[in-house]
Amino acid sequence: MHNRGIIGVILACAIFGTGCQSTQSIAQDTGIASEAAKAFIGKGVELTLPASPNFPGEMNAMQTLIARHEDRVQALQAVLSAREDHVNVVTMLANGPRIMEVDWTAQDMLETRSSFAPEALSGLNMLADIYLVFWPQKAVQTALPEGVYVNQEAGLRQIYNDTRQIVEIRYYTKDERGRDHCVLTNFDLGYSLTIYSDAMTAK
Repeated sequence: MHNRGIIGVILACAIFGTGCQSTQSIAQDTGIASEAAKAFIGKGVELTLPASPNFPGEMNAMQTLIARHEDRVQALQAVLSAREDHVNVVTMLANGPRIMEVDWTAQDMLETRSSFAPEALSGLNMLADIYLVFWPQKAVQTALPEGVYVNQEAGLRQIYNDTRQIVEIRYYTKDERGRDHCVLTNFDLGYSLTIYSDAMTAK
């Protein structure tokens, strides 16, 4: 479902472009005040996103995203802004129109997307991948269910469901253009996402 959410919207937007946009809350009532929503990151495995982002420090980055699923490859651009109480991410086709914006605060999670976006598209999937990649190991571990754990080494983060590896994230040093980059591979859901990040100076 997650790979359909990412890859499907990429292909649909490439064909149709953007139309009118709509905004909706994607927060969920989990029955626990400290939780904002849950998103599947593997077969039967949900990541629980906290009510407030609690990102350590501040991050502002222009990103190039390369999504791969089976024989399909598509590039996207994104602008990611993250701090303790607010996360905002805007995704666009490469040099093209906006696809989706997700805004996460302690008050709500809001998703704004093109009217052409399929129902399967969810900003929760986007936030889940961002959380897995950029939040500290302790925060990610806390967000995972019992029996699912994070193994962290230099330049490598692995997520296991018992003995089965479901996600791998490799962090690389800066490339020739000075960009940080990483590769998230989701073995359970059959996709990979390469993220190149250029730091932006906050104004």
